[in-house]
Amino acid sequence: VRRRAIGRLSLYSDSLEFAPIHREPQRFPLSEVEGINVQIGERLEFYQGRVLHRFVSRDRSTSAYKWMCAVQILKRLTGLSTAEAAM
Repeated sequence: VRRRAIGRLSLYSDSLEFAPIHREPQRFPLSEVEGINVQIGERLEFYQGRVLHRFVSRDRSTSAYKWMCAVQILKRLTGLSTAEAAM
């Protein structure tokens, strides 16, 4: 996995959005987010189709686990739930 950009990750009721510095934001509809997980306690990963996306925070107080739980809860509440959201 290569480093692509530095920016801000935001969570909305229907999507995740990554806003890189000096580039257009990239949206990830929650309906397309699959296999969300946490690696090594600090990396948030998920698939959108066959593409793996990985996010690492510079702030060590940011919890990738909390991000994962928030996405799973939103997917469940909005009816986008899959087996992963029921865990």
